[in-house]
Amino acid sequence: MKLADALSGRAGLKGIQWMLRSGAPRRALRRALSTLSPTPTMLGPSRLTYARFGPGRKLTAYYDALVRIEGTEGYRARPVAVTWGLDGDAERHHGTAGCAESEAEAVHRGVAAPFRQLAADVPAWGMQVRVSPLDAHFPRLVRLSDPGYARHVVADAFAASGVAPDQGPARQYIVTSIRYRPGKRHVLRYDSLDTARRGTIFAKLYHGEKGERVFRVATRVAEWMAEHGAGVMSAKPLAYMAEDGVVLSPLVFGAPLSERLHRRGQGVAECLQRAGAALHAVHHLPPAVAGTLQRYDFAAEIRGVERNVAHIPALLPSLGSAIGAILDGAQELHERLPQEPATFTHRDFKCEHLLVAAAGLTLIDFDRCALADPAFDVGKFLADLEWWFTAHDHDGLEQAQEEFMAGYATGAPEERLIRARLYEAVELVQMTVLRARLFEQHAASSTERLIGRAQAVMRNLQRTLGWPRPVVNRARPVALNLAAALSERAELEVIQWLLRSPAPRRALRAQLQGLLSAPARLGPCRLTRARFKPGHRLTAYYDVLVRMGGIEGGCARPIAVTWGSNGNAARHQGGEDLARIHAEAVRRGVAAPFRELTTDLSEWSMRIQVSPLDARFPQLVRASDPRHVREMLAAAYAADAGAPDQPRPSGYTVTAVRYHPGQRHVLRYAPMDAAKGGGGTVFAKLSTGEEGARAFHAARAAADWLAKHGEGVSAVRPLAYMAEDGVVLYPGLRGAPLSNHLRCPSQGVMRCLERVGAALRVLHHVPQALAGPLPRHVFAAEVSEIAREASDHIPALLPSLGAAIGALLHRAQDLHEQLPGETPTFTHGDFKSEHVWVAPGEPMLIDFDAACLADPAYDLGKFLADLQLWYATYDQPGLEEAQERFLLGYAHGTPEGRLLRARLYEAVELVKIARRVPLFDHDWASLTERAIRRAQAVMSDLERTLGLPATHEAYGT
Repeated sequence: MKLADALSGRAGLKGIQWMLRSGAPRRALRRALSTLSPTPTMLGPSRLTYARFGPGRKLTAYYDALVRIEGTEGYRARPVAVTWGLDGDAERHHGTAGCAESEAEAVHRGVAAPFRQLAADVPAWGMQVRVSPLDAHFPRLVRLSDPGYARHVVADAFAASGVAPDQGPARQYIVTSIRYRPGKRHVLRYDSLDTARRGTIFAKLYHGEKGERVFRVATRVAEWMAEHGAGVMSAKPLAYMAEDGVVLSPLVFGAPLSERLHRRGQGVAECLQRAGAALHAVHHLPPAVAGTLQRYDFAAEIRGVERNVAHIPALLPSLGSAIGAILDGAQELHERLPQEPATFTHRDFKCEHLLVAAAGLTLIDFDRCALADPAFDVGKFLADLEWWFTAHDHDGLEQAQEEFMAGYATGAPEERLIRARLYEAVELVQMTVLRARLFEQHAASSTERLIGRAQAVMRNLQRTLGWPRPVVNRARPVALNLAAALSERAELEVIQWLLRSPAPRRALRAQLQGLLSAPARLGPCRLTRARFKPGHRLTAYYDVLVRMGGIEGGCARPIAVTWGSNGNAARHQGGEDLARIHAEAVRRGVAAPFRELTTDLSEWSMRIQVSPLDARFPQLVRASDPRHVREMLAAAYAADAGAPDQPRPSGYTVTAVRYHPGQRHVLRYAPMDAAKGGGGTVFAKLSTGEEGARAFHAARAAADWLAKHGEGVSAVRPLAYMAEDGVVLYPGLRGAPLSNHLRCPSQGVMRCLERVGAALRVLHHVPQALAGPLPRHVFAAEVSEIAREASDHIPALLPSLGAAIGALLHRAQDLHEQLPGETPTFTHGDFKSEHVWVAPGEPMLIDFDAACLADPAYDLGKFLADLQLWYATYDQPGLEEAQERFLLGYAHGTPEGRLLRARLYEAVELVKIARRVPLFDHDWASLTERAIRRAQAVMSDLERTLGLPATHEAYGT
């Protein structure tokens, strides 16, 4: 990669991310920092926090560099700014004299340490490095970073503000740089070392007269809000120190409202309503109270947004055209809307600037206040809520926005609320600057997500106004062509639109609400899984919360939604059977509170089924009936000679754990009076044909065998197989799956992996006579099934990646024919970390539904691939150690050929695992690509091990 290509924008986002993330530029930065410090060992990691790109001019990145504290084992963060430029020495020599003077003062005051120098240039990289507190534009930053001077300036501030002597400054402060943006802005934190006298103070530096204006406005707003703030306060600054151009403010206790949104619970709705009421009060602050303020209009906002997002057209051209369409459409729409006089506005009203504490809400940060359209603040907050609900992947955005608007809108003109939606769309575009961070792996998808939401807001606003001519040019037609959307020419954008966008979700919710009986009300619908069969259908599974009148909380009810391209054929299939099953569900009382368990919406080619309806598993209805469950479990315990003789529960609560019509179902039976003894929770797995009996015998055989030979690992032993119901019953387990523990791997987890490996080796010696008849599994069938079923949606949605998969699977078949084989053995068939249950005592293996006679390398490869998935998901180092510890437990006396075939299976199973990436995930494309790249890497390693040339090319090269 050439530096000029990256900084010009010709290399696109890939070039910028190469500059920010790849090894060579980061090593160059580390070398530059090392030249500034006494010894390289003082430097720890450098964490990238933010980056800005000006196409054709420069790229600026901000880091927190960890620096060892002398005489200790600890580190302290030191902010660093790095600029890469194309204009050679002109950029590097700008402000050199001022920097030299500031650097000398920093050394004199002791605030440069442990660095010997605070600036470095690397001409070969066009790189300029600056370390806090160096800034030629803010030379006073050096003295304000001096703890001795900090005490002096804080003492003067307390004296000027008339604070009582017993509330005066601390004797000493620790100074921390919170925000270091050379040439732009700086924020420092002064932490008292004798907090009994005084707490933390924040210092914000400003250019020119801005600091005085910010101090004046924030002080007067705080006084106004104390009287009119509807229970919301505004932070009052301590003082403005003109000589230093700094505003000092005391610490405000509380956490940002954005953190509350991450943990939605009681009180959030009230906070949102109070935030709305407080903003309404802010907009009534008399201009004379605030003093002289800058005026800001819509055209100025559009110009500012265009300037701030200028990097996007260079890095992501297709999104650049979409942004242009949004901003042009917004200007056109704004000219057609009624206006109102400008009022006092905060102009940065968002969740981070509302602090929540036990005493209430506090509004902070009036740096950008102006006289402007009050709809600006409303729209910005609505856009901010959109971001946080998307970032946390929460349902309930519309409800949250409505709660905020309920607090704000009392007496607000209707046209202001309409303009607020226009500002919401524009501010969603503006958010790409701060929220879609350039250095993050998913920067492109994050940017695309925000732009997509802005387009949706514009479309909704147009529909609200009833204007026929579109304001935003759309590639998608007004009437969605479902046949094209679900065909083999399907587009990922359209599939995700069906799964995530407001219009399809509103259609789904309307249908579900129509199925409910009063007084039941529909709560959030949580999407849990989706499956796309190109040319056939898209199926999504949801957990729907149903609230009953007068009862707190609610109960989750699983549903399945299918969009089909084959018209009425799918909707009428199994109609008579479904009617009979539905009648039985109503009679048994397991349909309630739903009046109907299925419905069709022809204009969306949508079919909805509600648990326990399934034509292929008619027994699901009675297996969901608590009365039948009690009888079934009583018979199971009576038939089990090993079951203890004790009183049985009087009844059970039935919960659907997995509801996948036509495929599989899992139910949980929780005893209603477990405290009285008589058995714990039981799980029921439904099957068709002979599958249940086979799974039952395989699981019992594995449990019995491991009980004798398991080397500290056991297997769950099923309670019974109820042939009449096609149900295998299993006892409930305590603990958590091993996959949960991989989030924070420890030596205990490593030891568990060794034990699991040893147990798998024992499992592969289960006698076939003990397990009974089992299906045979062969490599060619596995590869064919992956290509046909497991990953068939990928070539349709990502054609180039589909070609890579085809090449990999073809190569895998060729390699398999060259490797030595061995006799099939008993295998688990779905051996992964979710099927290893970890609890106090010994690990336990579960789920033998896929048990078969196969190459034992099949289980090994699948588990190795599964470890890859979880380590990538949790972004954890140590994958190789985890795999080695597992193989160390397994490999004693194992043929070398088996371990080689295990690596082949690992590559193939990584392709299969790609289907576990949720199709509705915004980053589905990049996550799927990573899974296939991991498969390619495993295949390449295996070829090198065998002394063969690597045959595939990496995807995207």
